[in-house]
Amino acid sequence: MRRLQERLARYLSPPLFPVHLSDIPATLSFHDAPTAEWEIGDLRIRAAPVSHPGPTIGYRLSDGAHSFTYIPDHEPVLGTELGELPPDWISGHELAHHTDLLFHDGQYTEEEYERRVGWGHSSVAHAVEFARRSDAARLVLFHHDPLHGDADLDAVRGRAEALWNGNGAAPPTLAHEGMELEL
Repeated sequence: MRRLQERLARYLSPPLFPVHLSDIPATLSFHDAPTAEWEIGDLRIRAAPVSHPGPTIGYRLSDGAHSFTYIPDHEPVLGTELGELPPDWISGHELAHHTDLLFHDGQYTEEEYERRVGWGHSSVAHAVEFARRSDAARLVLFHHDPLHGDADLDAVRGRAEALWNGNGAAPPTLAHEGMELEL
């Protein structure tokens, strides 16, 4: 665990992150994610590696009635289109399949992504297609490009809604400070 804590402390420090890990007002505990599903109270949790240049894990949480899937820093495919692959060849599909709520990396527009293939982040089009292929009921895009302003994010949301085209109960939305969602 000490090695994991040291790696995170190095990553969560300037110049990569604005504050040091030790400055976060919390009591932190570090654990390896088990390869098998585990439980905390009534919640079942599953973790699995997802496609990214560095080690990255996605999570699925379920209470038996509802599920939430969180996949950060994710590039579901490289060098091909999602529609051409069977589900078991799509990174993260098993975690997101039939989830009620999918929080997914949606960092780039399609134009930006063309110059960033292999960086480990999704275009809006890939995030929406991933959600559709996974049969996710709702999609929330997060991990926005820090250079995007409000107008850029409004365009990203509009593009995601256009691509969603009626899939699921609600159109995709963008994560934002103070956001609360119910399952």
